[in-house]
Amino acid sequence: MKLPYNPLDLFKSARSLIGSRSKTLKLGIFLDPRITDALVDRLTELFIPAAATARVYVHVLTGECELGDRVSYDAIIAVLAADDLAHDIVDAAARLQVPLLLIGQAGLRQDWARSYGMSILDVLSARHPETLPAHIAAWCADRLPAHRQALAADFAWMRDELARGTILSAAQQNAVIGLIGFIPGADLPVMTLTTARMTLQLSFIYGQSLSAGRAAEVAVVTCSAFASRAVARLLVSAVPQISWITRAAVGFTSTWALGRGLLAYYERGNDTDRLLAGLYGKVKDGGTRLFKGRSVTYV
Repeated sequence: MKLPYNPLDLFKSARSLIGSRSKTLKLGIFLDPRITDALVDRLTELFIPAAATARVYVHVLTGECELGDRVSYDAIIAVLAADDLAHDIVDAAARLQVPLLLIGQAGLRQDWARSYGMSILDVLSARHPETLPAHIAAWCADRLPAHRQALAADFAWMRDELARGTILSAAQQNAVIGLIGFIPGADLPVMTLTTARMTLQLSFIYGQSLSAGRAAEVAVVTCSAFASRAVARLLVSAVPQISWITRAAVGFTSTWALGRGLLAYYERGNDTDRLLAGLYGKVKDGGTRLFKGRSVTYV
């Protein structure tokens, strides 16, 4: 079976992902001195890097913070007790185009967003601290896509949300590819390569190495690509008037379904390398028992 993509392109993607995994991430955390000790302790616990890939800089807000005199950050998180200390940092982040997440200790997200003129998507409320890690991770996945591998290496609690962001991005890309409509058959290599890259990204997010296990996962992706194309052709032939919608829908749903399957697989701590080793051992043991005591003639 001929591969629907150039393996060299996939190799280049894998090498790029390995590089991004060790890419240094500079994260600035600015704390209002009036927030509770419990919230400070929670944030401190969350942002202890595990792999030393991320550099976390913690500062106390004074109301006169100027980012121009600070380290050049990849992202900023400001945690506030009131709306009177962070105007300078919000203005500086907007000027420098640095992603900024504002976390209010109390109150509603929309009130904090209105006070600082920010998008509600960049504002969180700490009224329910138990939900804070998932919301922070989702924001990082959305606003820092180039740093997903580094974030996953340092902050294991972010992995599920980073993986979901990766799946959504790949599914959206394949939906757009299906929607545009290339020369018949030309969209398959592009969509398959996008899905294969997603597979590698997910494996790296969950700490898997570049090994034979990844080849098995990419083989599953290749088979699913041919199956998806068959489904798309069947649906297009049935309703040719909306073929462009059909291609986009199949591209999105097939990528999403495959990604969610891989996500569930990795969330359970499964490892394809161990799975392949186990299968090899079973086949070897079965063959030994089958041919034990028999003479086998090879023709």
